[in-house]
Amino acid sequence: MRHLISTKVLITAGSALAIAGGVIGGAGAAAAAPGPTMTFIENGINIRSAANIDATSVGHGQRGQKFDSQCMRSVPDRRWNGAVTNWVYGTNRATGVKGWTSTEVLDGIVNKIPYC
Repeated sequence: MRHLISTKVLITAGSALAIAGGVIGGAGAAAAAPGPTMTFIENGINIRSAANIDATSVGHGQRGQKFDSQCMRSVPDRRWNGAVTNWVYGTNRATGVKGWTSTEVLDGIVNKIPYC
């Protein structure tokens, strides 16, 4: 109960928080525990502000750089006639940039990433 009361007070304060390994605030992604480390397979991969091909690019990943995943979400993709694209929220270990990247450009064990 003590944890719940503390969490409620902190959320009421309105600040971005990290609770139980998840993220509350900015990106809107949350996960109970971080997922596996992925690797960018190409150069100049966009890291985006949201899990969407049209979202603003906040940084880039380069071939061989590590991407520490936190959680994943499946989003309908307008490019593929309603098929879904899996997006991963995480951090580029080399640059510290946090955001969303499609699993199409990452190498690693996708089924070990928790859903957001």
